[in-house]
Amino acid sequence: MHCTTGTVGQILPMQASADDTPAPVRYRRRASVGEALLLVLTCALVFVALVAVRPGVASSDLPTRAIRVRASDTLWDIASENRTEGLSTAQTVEVLKTLNRLDHSRIAVGQSLLIPNTEEPVLTLANP
Repeated sequence: MHCTTGTVGQILPMQASADDTPAPVRYRRRASVGEALLLVLTCALVFVALVAVRPGVASSDLPTRAIRVRASDTLWDIASENRTEGLSTAQTVEVLKTLNRLDHSRIAVGQSLLIPNTEEPVLTLANP
């Protein structure tokens, strides 16, 4: 005998078929258009979040120049030699990581890095 469910938790008997073979159970369900759209939107947001530049100093906010990493250089050494006025070495490391879109502090010999150009004067407008 086959059973089916009625209201919550209630089991009702079904009528037996002539050959009394159970029907195959199918669990296939197609996603609705809304679910598909939600999946695409979620993937797009994840992509944007992964590609977006970390908040902080944008490359357009500072004048920059490019340097080549030498054999003995570390990101900390480069940051301490090229500190931005008013920032600590640790903060300058974070600026360098943001400018160069680095997720870590590892750099390679010969790699080109953007650093704040502390030699170029920054123009400020005086209040009249």
